[in-house]
Amino acid sequence: MINSYKTTSSPSPASTNSKVCSLNISIGNLNQVGDKLASTIEWANKHFDKAIINLGDTLQRHNLMALGEINHHNKSKYLGDIWLKDNEAELKYFEIPYEIKRWDDWLCMDKVQRKISLARQIYASDEMMAESLLTDAVDYADRFARGFSDHHVDFILEEIGVHSYMAEAIQGLAFVYPSNRMRCYEYLSNHLAGDIIGLNKAVFIRSMTKKRKDRKPSSIDVKLVA
Repeated sequence: MINSYKTTSSPSPASTNSKVCSLNISIGNLNQVGDKLASTIEWANKHFDKAIINLGDTLQRHNLMALGEINHHNKSKYLGDIWLKDNEAELKYFEIPYEIKRWDDWLCMDKVQRKISLARQIYASDEMMAESLLTDAVDYADRFARGFSDHHVDFILEEIGVHSYMAEAIQGLAFVYPSNRMRCYEYLSNHLAGDIIGLNKAVFIRSMTKKRKDRKPSSIDVKLVA
């Protein structure tokens, strides 16, 4: 595969002993479509035995509710349909086994709903957790020029619940996302609450996809051309 982008990560997958990667797809993130997605898949092929396209389509219903959208679930699901159609060609670059999980696939599971409820309990009882999560929610709303809403808190708590279930259910899992981890996730990873909810059984890897630098012809290239 020839791609104008190259993906690296921090930390390196080898240092985590992870076997399965969950590419956490956020609808609208331009780092997770087209050539950048293809580059990330190329990187995943080299470092993991299996991949999950974890498509957070109906997770976006919380953002739509914050904007006053009435038909929030159907609209967010439709956005997921569009993402899959637009990136159908890129997904074919997978060389390792992979599966696509849409957000509703998780939400229909009782065990996931219990994890979401547990995340809410920790949020209500752990002052430091609540403070870090609220900071994340406000930053998230500001980044997209949206006014803060409790729906943004619900977004994060639901995401924590799903990820916690995945961390316990899938051995050797690494969550992969092209950004730094949120403060509340960092808090959970360093405190007992993270062990209680199960989130600490997986690792987080930040992917970084950048344009490849044009390589200048070397003396060897010149000789080959000559």
